[in-house]
Amino acid sequence: FDRQRYPRHRLTTFCAICMAAWLGLGEANAHELEDGFVERSVAVVVRPGEATIRYSIGANETTRQQLANLWRADNDAEADEDAEADEDALFLKAVGDALLNGITIEADGAPISLELVEVMPTPRHHVEATVVMRLKLPSPVAGADSILLEFQDRNFQNCRVTPNAVAPGLETSLSNSQDAHFTMDGAFRYALKGANGVMLNRSTVAPILVRAKRRLVADIPADELDAEQQFSAEVILP
Repeated sequence: FDRQRYPRHRLTTFCAICMAAWLGLGEANAHELEDGFVERSVAVVVRPGEATIRYSIGANETTRQQLANLWRADNDAEADEDAEADEDALFLKAVGDALLNGITIEADGAPISLELVEVMPTPRHHVEATVVMRLKLPSPVAGADSILLEFQDRNFQNCRVTPNAVAPGLETSLSNSQDAHFTMDGAFRYALKGANGVMLNRSTVAPILVRAKRRLVADIPADELDAEQQFSAEVILP
């Protein structure tokens, strides 16, 4: 037994165990998302005068194609025009406008318009795209130093299914229907934080996504989904 080499041997063994655990964790997290399941992460950063929203979605290849078909079906002329285009490009083109239209924001009860900044393909596993949006903050009402921001996410609710864009698993239930609406399965997380001197009060979500609670759509009753997919915070300006 070589006492001088023992510490090195112990370190080598420890590293091997860590590597095996890391590989096992990678394999566990590398499972494919099921058809019709959309993973969503929405992170909001509020700065003086504006807020930025990063909305990321993940899905498997079948669901991604289904979403592209659903969104393009809302504009038949655009669908015909893009018939020969690359499928990845079609998805990225469609996802920005779709997510922009599915989220609404109010400041002190008044609606705020959103601006689409960019749509980026995301290389992380199970994340197909990140849509960046921006909004301008109004000035607080006279005598106040804060604004109440309220966000409502209705994306992937009331998806319109037509004979040309039928969701996986819904073919039988929709066989006698020319047009139907459904809520797509999935999970979501929301986060909101202040930056550059902006403080938050009474925020209903975590400041960063790693601390955010992940909710499964399947676990939420249909009549409670709207309430679960909204979040708010009082924004205190510097």
